[in-house]
Amino acid sequence: MTHSDTISLRTKGFTDIFDITDNVKAIASESGVTDGLVTVFCSTGTITTIEYEAGVFGELIKSIDKIKSLCDGNGFSHVKDAIRKCSIGIPIVKGKLTLGTWQQIVFIDLDDRSGEANIVVQVIGE
Repeated sequence: MTHSDTISLRTKGFTDIFDITDNVKAIASESGVTDGLVTVFCSTGTITTIEYEAGVFGELIKSIDKIKSLCDGNGFSHVKDAIRKCSIGIPIVKGKLTLGTWQQIVFIDLDDRSGEANIVVQVIGE
């Protein structure tokens, strides 16, 4: 069985971060898959997992923003884009995503302007 859906976000740019865990869990639940894999993909930012906590985000943003000093104009967006993860795969076991206790799925906008991000979530399994 395969089920696909999209999460659409309005972003501010400049390392705007969104916790999309609940969105992904809802799509996985709607799919009816109890054992399988959910893939989360976006071509316009980074998809990763992290502890969704202000201190952790602050350190992550500082690390990402250090790249800005390496480039002129929008070049930093392209450098950040080259080293990012555009997708992640998370196993579904007995109807639940196998995330760690403090782990969330996040989208990070890497552009230098606001825009829209469309994140594709595809669930495959039985």
